[in-house]
Amino acid sequence: MLDERALRACFPNLELEAKLGEGGQKWVYRATHPTEGPVVLKIIKPTQDPSRIKREVVAVQEVRSSRVPQILDTGHVVISKEEHVWIREQLVEGRTVRTLIPGTLATEGGTSLPLYEVLTLAEHMLEALADIERVRIVHRDVKPDNIIRSPEASYWLLDFGISRHLDLNSLTSTGLGGGLGTPGYAPPEQFQNSKQAIDARSDLFALGVTVAECVLGKHPFRSGARDHLEVSRRIVRGFSLPPISGDVNDAFRDFVNALMQPHQEHRPKSAEYAKLWFQDVTKAVRK
Repeated sequence: MLDERALRACFPNLELEAKLGEGGQKWVYRATHPTEGPVVLKIIKPTQDPSRIKREVVAVQEVRSSRVPQILDTGHVVISKEEHVWIREQLVEGRTVRTLIPGTLATEGGTSLPLYEVLTLAEHMLEALADIERVRIVHRDVKPDNIIRSPEASYWLLDFGISRHLDLNSLTSTGLGGGLGTPGYAPPEQFQNSKQAIDARSDLFALGVTVAECVLGKHPFRSGARDHLEVSRRIVRGFSLPPISGDVNDAFRDFVNALMQPHQEHRPKSAEYAKLWFQDVTKAVRK
C-alpha cells in the first residue's frame, strides 16, 4: 500500500488527480505538471529489479515514435523509508483494447472489433514495431492490455517493462525454465527462452495473435484451453484464421496467418517489411 499523502509531499510541483491503476510492478497516477500539462506518474515498487527498470527507461527514451508515449523525466524518491524509482510520462487518454473486447479470454468468447478498427489497430501497431525495431528493441509483451485507443481512434503501444535491447546483455537467466512474456501471446522462441532467436518477428507474432483475437472475439490459443501448457502446445502446432463473413478477404487472412507462424523464418522478415506488406493488404480490403 502506497502512502499517498507522502507521495504528494514528494512531488509538490505535481497535482495528483487520480490513481489509474496498480500492478505487480508499479502504481500509476494521472497528474498535472505546471509546464507539461496532464502526465502519467509511475511509482515503481521497491521489489522490482532496478536494472530492469533502467532498461525500460532507456528503451522508451531511445524510441522516437508517434505510437509510443514518451518519458519526460525520471528519478528516485523515498516514501515510507523505502526508495522508489519514479517515471513521468506523456499521458495518452483512452481505453485499452482489452476493455474494447471484454470476455475474449473466456471459454465462451467475447466481443470482436469492427474490421475498420482492426485495420487501424494493426496499421498503427506495425508503425510502432517498425519504429522500435530501428533502435533494436523488442517489446516482448504486445497484447490488448498494452495497447490503448485514444478518443481520436489512434492506437498507442504501452509498457516496455520487459522489453529487450538487442545490443545489451540479457537480464533473463539462460537457465530459466520459460522466458518472459504473457502466455498465449509470446511465440515459441520467447516462452522457450531462446534468447538469441528473439527479435522483431517475436513482436509480430504477438501482434498477429492480438489482431486475430480482435477479429474472432476470442483468443485463438487460450479460448477453451485447460492450462498454459495446452496453450503452448497449440501455439507450437500453429493456427490459421478461418474464413470470416463480411469484408475480411484472403489477403488480410494470409497476412495475419503469416504473423502467427510458429516458426520464425515463416513470419515476415522484419517489422518494416510487415508494415509495407500490410499497406498493400489494406488497399485490397478497403476497396
